[in-house]
Amino acid sequence: MTVKEIEKYIKEKHNVKAEKLFEDGEIFRRKDTRKWFGIIMNIYYSQVFKDCSRDRLIDVMNVKLPPDLVASTKNVKGFAPAYHMNKKHWVTILINKFPASRIKSLIDISYEMTGKNKKQVISQFTI
Repeated sequence: MTVKEIEKYIKEKHNVKAEKLFEDGEIFRRKDTRKWFGIIMNIYYSQVFKDCSRDRLIDVMNVKLPPDLVASTKNVKGFAPAYHMNKKHWVTILINKFPASRIKSLIDISYEMTGKNKKQVISQFTI
């Protein structure tokens, strides 16, 4: 999935537009709670993934997940501890590493996690 495709999905599914937060990043914030549920950044690979042999700019997205789901991403390639966020509740994903269906699932879980009426987010999602 590309950044543009993610923006389009979030706009269509959750009626939320990206907000420019800083030069190389944008956030997605719920309208009812004003809480962030996604952050897209264009950063250097080495800032997030320590196993690099050559540095390059990459697109990543931070999403909020239940702590047990965050923990299950620990040794999965393409996931990293959240860049500049609480590492218990947030995870960074390498956007081009996963199929669109997986990224959409993560976005939807993150959206639910930041809602006013937080119901228990139960997911059949497997990392």
